Amino acid sequence: MTNSLSGGAPDADGGAATGRVVDPRYPDPPQHPTTLADAERVNPIELAQRVGDVFRWLGPEAFATEVAPLDPRRLARRDLELEKLATVRALHAHLGAITASRIHQAVISGATAEQITAATGLSVAAAAEIWAPWAAGQRRLEADLPHLPQHAAQYDHVARVLDATG
Repeated sequence: MTNSLSGGAPDADGGAATGRVVDPRYPDPPQHPTTLADAERVNPIELAQRVGDVFRWLGPEAFATEVAPLDPRRLARRDLELEKLATVRALHAHLGAITASRIHQAVISGATAEQITAATGLSVAAAAEIWAPWAAGQRRLEADLPHLPQHAAQYDHVARVLDATG
């Protein structure tokens, strides 16, 4: 079993036994990451699946939210809660890292500044703040590697739309 979204290769048995896709970019991911460093070793597609697995987060014993802090039933959930926190934060970091390129692609596909704010929930200034460093890095990359396609006109267009300097 392969997952074209993750870009991974199947595990030795084709994924049949585990249902997991082995991705060489994320070797040996932890089963239950409880730190951000561990969660960052998990494929983002798997992180998203874990975040969406509501039953996993309920744990073996669901209890009322009125259970007092540090109650033994809460203490028993500590690692599960840390895993949830680390997973959500790692997914957030991954999605944040690709936001700039998604803003860029939306604008060069005709999106207006107002549409970018509606899609991101950010102000135009905040969207530009995310996009501008990414665009500057892309420009440096293209300058350093002139055999790559050059996209100066695209960066200039997005900068005008976001009223940012690219």
